[in-house]
Amino acid sequence: MKLECPGLMRVCLLGFVSACSGQSSLPGATIGAAGDGDAQAPASSGQKEADSGAGATSPLGDAADGPSRAEDAAGTTPGMDGAVESDGEAGAAYVGTDKLVCTPGPDGNGVHDDTAGLQTDPPEWTLMAGAKPGTLTASASFLSTIYGQHFPYRVYASANVVKGKPAVFMTFGDGSEYIGGFHTPTVLDNLTASGEVPPTVVLFIDPPSDGDRVMTYDPPTDKYSRFLLTEIMPAAIDPAYTISKDPAAWATGGHSASAEQDWTVLWTTDKFHKFLGHNSSFGAAPTYGVDWAKTIMNAPKRDLRVSLVVAAVGKDLVDQRGDWTKINEGVAMALAGKGDDYRLIIGPGTHGGPASQRDFPNALRWAFRNCKFAM
Repeated sequence: MKLECPGLMRVCLLGFVSACSGQSSLPGATIGAAGDGDAQAPASSGQKEADSGAGATSPLGDAADGPSRAEDAAGTTPGMDGAVESDGEAGAAYVGTDKLVCTPGPDGNGVHDDTAGLQTDPPEWTLMAGAKPGTLTASASFLSTIYGQHFPYRVYASANVVKGKPAVFMTFGDGSEYIGGFHTPTVLDNLTASGEVPPTVVLFIDPPSDGDRVMTYDPPTDKYSRFLLTEIMPAAIDPAYTISKDPAAWATGGHSASAEQDWTVLWTTDKFHKFLGHNSSFGAAPTYGVDWAKTIMNAPKRDLRVSLVVAAVGKDLVDQRGDWTKINEGVAMALAGKGDDYRLIIGPGTHGGPASQRDFPNALRWAFRNCKFAM
């Protein structure tokens, strides 16, 4: 069954009221500093999420139940007014020569109940005839001065990436999960070969090997944004690749807690206008005084394109902070209320189920539908 609900009509239905591969080494990397060999896959997020309960001072200044977390002292917060770090106003059209021109239309937008689908692995998980494999660097470790911790990472470039010509840029937290479970390199081999996604560079970052995953990902401050934009990208991406500066060409995303942080990256900067969230832990933010649905509704329109996948109500993560499905629905309706493009897929399985992984090729198609570089 497919359910599509336009605009805010679904708000009342939901009872939501607050919204009315080769290998190479990389520059700036220490190979094996976090342990020789590839980065380890992150632990099950469904279990670790529950460990990040109350006890923090809200980054918005509203006192929560307990002392502030020292990890966030250097960070600032995404304010309720939607302020971002930007070269211009939020949502302003990019006019550079590397502009990504997109005419996606409304196809696929809205809420879709696909609990009866996504039961089989997609064909894009296997390299298709005529598609050339891109390159995937060896695992490396980056020492962040902002965190004082080592972050394992790898970089993928599709076969049609050419130095000097603009490429799409994507980054995913829980990077090993996106390389393995989501089959991102092979999926992009196929979609870039078919022209459904432009030439693409992806930065896969795992949580710090000497730190706590949830405490890295849950706090909704600009700390991870600063790590990404001022530390690891200048070392691992800028010297080797030519990526577009157009926010429409930048996508971020993650699974569970890493989706919470990569959404925060989008919100605390104006660098990314696309987001791919899988069982996103928006429900962790209220612990720190942030309600993402209210924040979106109170902010200026951001010209975002957001894909969300969750399990059915009561089957995704459910704990003292709420039901992740309902919370994701609230975020989707807030985006609808602002007029931003969104799709919300209600899939089979649970918080750690395969629905997000199986939907991933279609999520990428939707995110970059009819997108071409102007030059």
